[in-house]
Amino acid sequence: MKTLLFAVFVTTSLFAQDFEFDKEKGRAVPKYIAQIKLLKGKVFKLLDGEMEEVQVGARFSKLDTLVTSELSYAKIAVVDDTIVSIGPKSELKFSSFNFVDKTDRQITFDLIKGQLRAHVKNKAKAGEIIFKTKVTAMGVRGTEILINHQTFKNKEISEYALLFGIAEINDKSGKIELIESDRVVFVQDPKTLVGANEKLSFTKSESESLKALKMDDEKEFKPFMPYFVPENVKQDSALYSLFSRPSSSVSDPADSTLRPKRENKKNWRKNLEKLNEKLRDNQKKTD
Repeated sequence: MKTLLFAVFVTTSLFAQDFEFDKEKGRAVPKYIAQIKLLKGKVFKLLDGEMEEVQVGARFSKLDTLVTSELSYAKIAVVDDTIVSIGPKSELKFSSFNFVDKTDRQITFDLIKGQLRAHVKNKAKAGEIIFKTKVTAMGVRGTEILINHQTFKNKEISEYALLFGIAEINDKSGKIELIESDRVVFVQDPKTLVGANEKLSFTKSESESLKALKMDDEKEFKPFMPYFVPENVKQDSALYSLFSRPSSSVSDPADSTLRPKRENKKNWRKNLEKLNEKLRDNQKKTD
């Protein structure tokens, strides 16, 4: 009897930690946002500056951050049936969460850095599911997407791609609607907030490769979108000026036209020779 009561107590305690009872709906609603279903390597939960290594089954709640180390991956199942895979050296924060049911929810995912791909199975209303980076945000309906974020020479670079479904990106210049196989690159200087974007497309072979397996059926991780390579930007690209100009965040105020010019070595030696000649002349006069 004691064993049974203990089991009931433990079960009730775990239930209270992960669920709350919605009186209006008459059902239990999860407090947590997502649970790890598959991982490789080392995966961590970051909350309030504390890093804790986690395993399959670990749950993440609002304001938790999922962190993967080098050569590590994680796949999570969100409570609304969305599947999210996170690539190596990535950080994904669960910024906001309000869940009523699988078709009535509000979730914001913040990709701080790294690679992500997600399959939103249940159609969402506009503004319900948001994927953000440091540069901009993508609102999705029922869709499969790819997102990368990296920092290159003090520029923030975000990439968004749509494999199928409906998605739009909210940028300061306006909304950008994506169609299947679209890929958009955003670049921003975090100091000046000057930015630009360019819409690209996958080749047919790239698109087919990325769509090869269903995210929820695979036992392994599907490929992530390759990172955008800034060195390959062409002069006619809308992004070219951001990479060709010196970054404001690394410029040295002392390195300006106000700094006195250094004399070159030849001039320095000539001046020294002249000085020595004068010293010798003065020495002869005193002798």
